[in-house]
Amino acid sequence: MSQYVLFREDLLNFKAEDIESVVLVDFNQMEEEYHDKFENQVNHIVDHHHDNELYHLNIIKDRVIVKVGSACTLVTNLMVEKLDNLNEEEKAEFAMFISAPICIDTYLFKPDLKGNKWTEDDSKAFQLL
Repeated sequence: MSQYVLFREDLLNFKAEDIESVVLVDFNQMEEEYHDKFENQVNHIVDHHHDNELYHLNIIKDRVIVKVGSACTLVTNLMVEKLDNLNEEEKAEFAMFISAPICIDTYLFKPDLKGNKWTEDDSKAFQLL
């Protein structure tokens, strides 16, 4: 899985023309140094924060912004159909990669925080993993 994922710190090692597509996950506004370099490559946004509506609507292919406890819930929901195409090792790797942030963001699904720090959508996504 690691060969398919870059973190924002990794992006600065690339030239803008070397990056075909940038997917913003868990935020929808890049810091200035990234924005200046890659704003035209942003074509997917997956976030659970307020939408700042920044990037060119004509190049945004997918904007998923839903109020849930974790942006990784949204990633899981987007990946559900693709999980069937993975072998068991890849499925396990994805589950390990994505479940930790869901647990952290939702405060381990503490019942008294439901509706404030996590939603039923978070719980359902976690159960899929």
